[in-house]
Amino acid sequence: MAHALLTFLLSRFRQRNHEIQARGSLVKFLSKLFVPAIAALVMLGFAPANAAPITYDFNLTPIYGPSGNGSFTVDGPVTWLGDHFSAADGDLLALEFNIDGRTFDLSNAAAFPDPTVDFLFGGTINIAYASGDFFLNFGSLGLGYTYNNVFGQTYSGGFITDIRVADSSNPTNPVPEPLTLALLGAGLAGMGAMRGRRKAAA
Repeated sequence: MAHALLTFLLSRFRQRNHEIQARGSLVKFLSKLFVPAIAALVMLGFAPANAAPITYDFNLTPIYGPSGNGSFTVDGPVTWLGDHFSAADGDLLALEFNIDGRTFDLSNAAAFPDPTVDFLFGGTINIAYASGDFFLNFGSLGLGYTYNNVFGQTYSGGFITDIRVADSSNPTNPVPEPLTLALLGAGLAGMGAMRGRRKAAA
């Protein structure tokens, strides 16, 4: 959505560039184009945060070998700009994988890498976990995993897909974030100040 907004702003800038040069009125152009754009970005950032831990479910979709599933719970909120949750910090509350009849969780996780989950723009971009024969990593094609049970002679590898909030029928109550409210207030105050200047100039 932010990319579409920036594309629109760039095309609008190109259309109005000749008008600006002809009129020589850069202030008018900026007030007509960028003030609404800034207000739109402020409103876009007005995303609610969850006030309670959030559990996500996902699937292990193999390229080879058996499939599986899993879940993780973070001590929210998950913000739009990005968050890092780790077992060492205590804000990654649970992380569990089920594959080939075996279950892996935080109790049998290796100390390195520290089990973590990272978010950016509201989506999961990285899950780090290792436990003997189960490894997760972030690859260029998405979140990937490999499973190698040498003793059981089972091998699997693929992608983590369908990451979603576990219980969407009972969502937690949204709570506006303080920074978002401050940005909204600053944007509205700026719009009011611009309107006052226009009236005074007229």
